[in-house]
Amino acid sequence: MRKTSLRLRLVAVVVVGAIFWIGRHHRTALPAATATATATIARAAAPARVIRRGEVQLTECELKAPHSAAPPAHAYCAVLEVPENRARPSARQVTLHLAVIPSQAARPAADAVTFLDGGPGGAALADYPLVAQSFAPLQKARDILLIDQRGTGQSNPLQCPPAQNTELLARVRACAAHVATRADPRYYTTADASADLEAVRVQLGYPQLTVIGVSYGTRVAQIYARDYPRSVRALVLDSPVPNTLVLGSEHARNLENTLQARFQACVADSPCKARFQNPYATLSALSARLEAHPIDVTVADPITHAIRTEHLTRASVAQLVRFYAYSPLSMALLPLTLDEAQAGRYTPLLTQLLQVEGDLSTRLEGGMELSVLCTEDAPLLREDPADAHTVLGSAFVRQAQQACTAWPHAPMPAHFHDPLTGAVPTLLLSGELDPVTPPRYAQAIADHLSQARVLTLPGQGHAVMGVGCAPEVVARFVAKADAATLDAHCLARERAAPFFLDYAGPSP
Repeated sequence: MRKTSLRLRLVAVVVVGAIFWIGRHHRTALPAATATATATIARAAAPARVIRRGEVQLTECELKAPHSAAPPAHAYCAVLEVPENRARPSARQVTLHLAVIPSQAARPAADAVTFLDGGPGGAALADYPLVAQSFAPLQKARDILLIDQRGTGQSNPLQCPPAQNTELLARVRACAAHVATRADPRYYTTADASADLEAVRVQLGYPQLTVIGVSYGTRVAQIYARDYPRSVRALVLDSPVPNTLVLGSEHARNLENTLQARFQACVADSPCKARFQNPYATLSALSARLEAHPIDVTVADPITHAIRTEHLTRASVAQLVRFYAYSPLSMALLPLTLDEAQAGRYTPLLTQLLQVEGDLSTRLEGGMELSVLCTEDAPLLREDPADAHTVLGSAFVRQAQQACTAWPHAPMPAHFHDPLTGAVPTLLLSGELDPVTPPRYAQAIADHLSQARVLTLPGQGHAVMGVGCAPEVVARFVAKADAATLDAHCLARERAAPFFLDYAGPSP
């Protein structure tokens, strides 16, 4: 039996960027004429091997997304040393890995667009190929700046070793001991990342940054804008998290709202209702059965193809349901998957869960998540009795508080959860059916900003910048840094994906 790792236990209730959904489900193909023209330009002028930005020399490199068919992104890479603990600048250093995708303009704009990844724990350099098409319109006028946040990717990742013990505290202590030889987890927080971003901006000579954050990256963006307001030209916050929110406190409630809305849409759709009746009732019955009688299921691993036996529990179902609710396309599969499992055919559910776990294990760093959670949120987490009867339940608060007794972490910075205020031009994007950062979060942020606008994409889930015409809308906003006059009518065309009635797809 494969033991569930600490990271996967916690990631189910920590805000997850889920960037892989953008790359897998919302990637827009280049028109043939554009692709041909791009290839012609590439043949005509070979790229330089070295470029300079400010005081930094960057060398030609390729950015690749692990376990993905996404094409590599051509970039220029460098490293920058920063103090791990800024109170002791001469002590241990963290090597930040960064990349610049140069603007295609003959005279680029002075500011760079920087992409702040989700998670906590996503690595921007590895995830960028999955979202490159969303940033392509921005590259026409501006450099794209990427940084692996400290504790992620190649920037001294706080990777936990494979868990050998199922007891939570033992796994946390083992991970803390593992990373202690090369890192002090107390200094891998959002505030540290904000200071790193400013150090990189200064070294690269950009007078300002246009900051695009996704999911947890929106927290980093808001803290950076508050810490260094003169360094920020504009903000784009995709699936944003208000600074005032305690991460993990509303995950059960938010998921429940999305599931109820989508499954009710199935009940209201005649073909879907005829095929599945009430998917929420099916989910409830399946969860109750597996809670009373967990079972072992043998399947072929969807990534390695090795035969393996897994212990399927109610928590397994909850984990898959939450991850699949992030995207309207995967959400469209849930009634079918749940119906199959309720009929005793568990292979689709389990193989889909293993696929999701495999994807996330290559994109998120467990130790860095704990540093953020334990410093910034766990001290304020309180169990909500109303969560006890939801799909996710209320165990996360207890687990988080327990884990943080064993994970080294810093005190929460003063005023950390105060809202971002001011006049920075800000565009906020939300999916109508986002199961983790619903549209009301975007509005809560906008209420404290004088030049902010919220755009909600109908029928969409989490991380929506790559959906439909959103890349062009974002590019128009970035060009003028004016949300009030932005034409975003094209976003109204988006809809939730139709439900799969069988594995051939939706009804004709």
